[in-house]
Amino acid sequence: MSKQRVCVVGAGIIGLSSAVRIQESIPGIDITIIADKFSPNTCSDGSGGFWEPFLLPEESLAQSNKWCQDTWDYLMSLVKSPTAAALGVHTVSGYNFTGVNIPKDPPWKDQVLGYRRLSVEEIKLHPDNRDGVFYTTMMINVKKYLPWLMR
Repeated sequence: MSKQRVCVVGAGIIGLSSAVRIQESIPGIDITIIADKFSPNTCSDGSGGFWEPFLLPEESLAQSNKWCQDTWDYLMSLVKSPTAAALGVHTVSGYNFTGVNIPKDPPWKDQVLGYRRLSVEEIKLHPDNRDGVFYTTMMINVKKYLPWLMR
């Protein structure tokens, strides 16, 4: 039987993460990565690597939530690892303000740490905003993380 082969298109965070997960799932597989740019010249290299799901489609919310949880669990395992600093993966806490009222909490609110709606007093400190939340999530220094994925 011939060796299994996979081609991944793209060398940003999604492409390289996909290649690594495939390699972990199917030992011995031959993976080729095709991209017009590699780190440090990808779009991912310019991103902040801030974990916050955005625009989750209602029609596939269950699947999206599973992917979010899987990603959270994987990144949290990296945060807790002895190589976290070298990988550029760490937790970060902060406020997220918005100029509109937030009608409901996002489906990922129980995945992040310490999610809470802001008090009226906190929002008053930022008069240009109408609503907001506070939580702890993860951030990836992509310039460290992409080379690690290429290993």
